[in-house]
Amino acid sequence: MGTRFLGEPFSRSFKGALMVWCILLLLIQCSLAATSNKSSHHFYKWEVEYMYWSPDGLENVVMGINGKFPGPTIRARAGDTVHVQLKNKLHTEGVVIHWHGIRQKGTPWADGTASISQCAINPGETFDYRFTVDRAGTYFYHGHYGMQRSAGLYGSLIVDVAEGEKEPFQYDGEF
Repeated sequence: MGTRFLGEPFSRSFKGALMVWCILLLLIQCSLAATSNKSSHHFYKWEVEYMYWSPDGLENVVMGINGKFPGPTIRARAGDTVHVQLKNKLHTEGVVIHWHGIRQKGTPWADGTASISQCAINPGETFDYRFTVDRAGTYFYHGHYGMQRSAGLYGSLIVDVAEGEKEPFQYDGEF
């Protein structure tokens, strides 16, 4: 004789109440997921390459992203997913991007610390960074391999409060 789920010691009314409670809990969970899932997916396709630029008035070789120096601004809301497909077009060195201040919950390989959380992206290779930004704030990203940050491989990452949330502080405006 096999064991039965919620067998003899439980009354029929208790089993019915338990079933109703489980269904109610499932419905609440589904409705919360449907209403709170207003997050977006932001996709960026980047090519990192050397370029000539004059940041201090003298033309020099810098590192740019898609021909921009500094790199493009990423803007998202708390809870959004950021996906950056990075192609390394530097001919002489690997590259990694570190997302300064962004907590990599569940995505430690996207932290961009070379030889610690990921290998450098070799010349000609592509790597997909995919992570969720969970806190509003002003952050930045930068090359985290050799002297890449000082060569201009950086940019801003701005995370606004989640949709429907209120700003925690008062301020006059943004630049």
